[in-house]
Amino acid sequence: METVLKLEKRPKQLALGDILIASGRLDKDKIKQILTDQQQTKRSFGESAVALNLVSQDDIAQALSQQYDFPYLNKGDSNVDESIIAAYQPQSSKVETFRRIRSKLMLRWLAAEKPNKKLAIYAEEPESGCSWMTANLGVVFAQLGERTLVIDCDLRQPSQHELFGCSNKKGLSGILRGAYGPEVIQPVQNLSQLQVLTAGPVPPNPQELLSQSSFGQLLNTLQERFDVILIDAPDNRSGDAQLVLVQTGQTIIMCRKNSSSVEATRLQLEQLRELGVTIAGSVLNTF
Repeated sequence: METVLKLEKRPKQLALGDILIASGRLDKDKIKQILTDQQQTKRSFGESAVALNLVSQDDIAQALSQQYDFPYLNKGDSNVDESIIAAYQPQSSKVETFRRIRSKLMLRWLAAEKPNKKLAIYAEEPESGCSWMTANLGVVFAQLGERTLVIDCDLRQPSQHELFGCSNKKGLSGILRGAYGPEVIQPVQNLSQLQVLTAGPVPPNPQELLSQSSFGQLLNTLQERFDVILIDAPDNRSGDAQLVLVQTGQTIIMCRKNSSSVEATRLQLEQLRELGVTIAGSVLNTF
């Protein structure tokens, strides 16, 4: 029996000029100037556009990112904080570290036949960089084309709304008290595959809210909408962390160079395994 391989039909790719026109960088008259220069000099479209001072090299890079469906941001084009280097400096060596982590997680975590799409990023102590790591991992998964959701589960000291420059008036705390539904999830400006569920206003009873069965039900419901769900978990200063990790089911542990205790981390790993939490890996933050 002959097997026929069917390839998915890819959407028609926009020309570089069309993208620059749509973004307001060029008009039809300038396109004609560029095409004339191309004929005379044999340069590429982008090289001619830059040589004629009609656009900047950053404009060309941004247009190419759209052409290849690899979104990233230019400074000043978004409310996303510039510390999210995966969004602003995708070719930097630091971002390659996030891609290596992503690759390992794809193999160990998402390769299962029925993967648990939820993954918490957790550290025993504050200032380990969990929120920053979560946000950057969210960007690199979205750049891969995965429908990615970042959830801020730190209901005491939330930060994802600051990192992604979005409103925190409505978020997880409001959903858990029954005031809102998942419609309060917000898209991230200019990063089409990435959305954020902020923590919402700080409640007086975070532990009680996270103890509710509705929290686990919410996470399971969201798995049907997203390919990857990254959870910014609270640190171990309160009992909130274990509630989040048990509902998530798996985590990567963040440690900080010259700060985290090896013995304390080992004990924490043992406790989490006893609670049935899968350890997907550990990351030593040296940045």
